[in-house]
Order: sequence, then C-alpha cells, then structure tokens
Amino acid sequence: RRSDDLKTLLTGASITLPLSLGVNAVLFLAAEPIGIFLLKEARTISMLRILSFSIPFAALHACINGYFYGKKKASVPALTQLLEQLARVGCVFLVTGADLSEGRTPSINAAVLGLTVGELLSMLIALICLYIHLYPDASVLQNICPSSAVYRDLLGMALPLTANRIVLNILQSIEAVSIPQKLLLYGYDTTTALSVYGVLTGMAMPMIFFPNALTGSVAVLLL
Repeated sequence: RRSDDLKTLLTGASITLPLSLGVNAVLFLAAEPIGIFLLKEARTISMLRILSFSIPFAALHACINGYFYGKKKASVPALTQLLEQLARVGCVFLVTGADLSEGRTPSINAAVLGLTVGELLSMLIALICLYIHLYPDASVLQNICPSSAVYRDLLGMALPLTANRIVLNILQSIEAVSIPQKLLLYGYDTTTALSVYGVLTGMAMPMIFFPNALTGSVAVLLL
C-alpha cells in the first residue's frame, strides 16, 4: 500500500536528516583541523565548509530516490541526477565566468559550490516530484506515522549496508589523502602533486571505469 511505502520513506528521512545535519555541523566546525592536520592542505578548509551544506540535501534526495526506485519509477531519480549535473556545470560556468570578467583568477571553491548547488536543486526537484506523485490521492497522508516495527525492520536492513558503505568511504578517504602525500615524498611540490592526483581521479579513472556507468545503472534497475 502507498501509505506503508510513505511510512518507510518517513522512517528513513527521520533517521537520515538528523544524522546528516549533525555531520554538516561537525564538518563545518572541524574544517580547519581536518584541512590542516588530516588533509595537509589549508586551502581545503573553505571547500570543506561549503561541501558540508550539501550533506543534508544529498541525504533527503537519496531517501526520495529510494522511494521512487521502490515504486518502479526510475525516471524520477534519472531526472534529478541529470538536472543535478546540469546545475553543477552551470554553476561552475557562471561563477568562473564572473571571476574572469572581473579580472580575478577563478577559485577551486567554484567546483565545490557547484556540487552543493547541484545537490540542492536535485533535492528540490525530488520533493516536487514526490508532491506531484502524492497530490492525486491526499488521503494516503493520513495515518503514516512510522511505528517502532517499521524502524526495526528498516534498521535491520540499513545498518549492514551503511556499515559497508562507511568502511568503503573511509578506505577511499585514506587513498585520497595518501596519494598526494606520497607524490610529495616522491619529489613533487604541493601544486603538482594535487594536479597529478586530480588528473588521475578526474580524468583517467572515469575513462577507464566508464563501462561501470552502464552496468551499474542496469544493476540498479534489475534490483
């Protein structure tokens, strides 16, 4: 039933949003020690603070996408992802264009700002799609308060998956920190080390793993 599906969505959102807001606050307040002592690059402090605001947007967006995947409406996640990418590129284009027109050197913060704006737009589009989906039958909004059984069932599935994702993200973070530092030990200066790492992760690896974009999309739909 649609009301049961909405209970699951509200349960996930009620767990995810407070956690994402907490991570948002921690990342924003701890950006300086993370940038200086963990990432070894003070220029990342402002980027971390901008990035922190994208976390709640991405969390709610992911919950709504999961709802539509469950309803077999993959067009909504596809639309939000497409508009998110367009918003990212458009934001970076506008910000860097404004900097260049005023004679300033474009800042790398524009890329992170584009990411945050993209997440915000995709969340808003997802909310609009959810509203349109529910509008014809407003009666489903009655009696959708999640019960403890719904929380228990959802957490039983989500905790192992979340733990796996956290471990993967930690390993990816270690990789992202270690490679530039090893390039510094090799003899590169900071700018060259980050440039080489950026070419590797932003150009070479996406080209190598491009087929995964197709197989990953098919796998999600089959699931």
